[in-house]
Amino acid sequence: MICFFFAMRCEAIPFIRLLGLKRDSSFGGFEVYRGEDITLCVTGMGKVDAACAVSAVLSSVLDIEHTLVVNIGVCAGRKAGEIYRISRLHDEDSGKDQYPDMLLKTDYPEICLHTSDAFKLDDNFTDDMSEFVYDMEGAAVFRAASSYVSPDRILLFKVVSDSGSPEGVTEELCIDLIGRYSEKLIGEINEIYASLPSSGVYDEANKIFVKYSDLYHCTEYMNNTLNRLIRFALSEGVDIDYMLAGYLPIENKKAANEALSDVERRLILS
Repeated sequence: MICFFFAMRCEAIPFIRLLGLKRDSSFGGFEVYRGEDITLCVTGMGKVDAACAVSAVLSSVLDIEHTLVVNIGVCAGRKAGEIYRISRLHDEDSGKDQYPDMLLKTDYPEICLHTSDAFKLDDNFTDDMSEFVYDMEGAAVFRAASSYVSPDRILLFKVVSDSGSPEGVTEELCIDLIGRYSEKLIGEINEIYASLPSSGVYDEANKIFVKYSDLYHCTEYMNNTLNRLIRFALSEGVDIDYMLAGYLPIENKKAANEALSDVERRLILS
């Protein structure tokens, strides 16, 4: 299942049309459209509505282990009309950062996304770490989706509509901006979805994870890293069991972190 989430219907219209989706009036609370192995939800604006919609949709998915979550929408930023893939999320209200898994590459430039429940009314798009774009839902979508799927199954794409002047963002502009990229995005998303491992691979991944979680003295954060590296490696046909065994014995958490970083580097280069 591919689950698309858009804050506004005007952002979703190009995808609804291209994918031939039909309204599912039986799904209460949110505007939901269905197609073959596709669910699209219009969440409404703001973090609370976005998080509630994501939880409602994903909790109803039967094959959650083979689900890809995609959030697409317009945002504020410096370069109007530019599309970005989000590589870091910063919640301005809580101050927390989140990091999507970027092992699966796309052709789009990567950028940080700041999220808050208020409209952005200034043209400052640089934080202490990098340039960013700004929306009102992205960080909430990612956090809610992370309760159901691993970070490598959550993709966020944002198209810049304005530089901090939301009064100029019309429905027609949103349809046009998203429509420019919709066909290419659908193609790339379908390719990523097709590359997701089957349920049999999940069983193998879980066995390898259980084996090395203790051997690597993993913290919760390290477990998340180990889990996504194992799943990615198996989807690429890499013998991750052999690779992880090559770093044993692991004496402490520092050595484990260094080993996992090296495994990630090798997987990216392979």
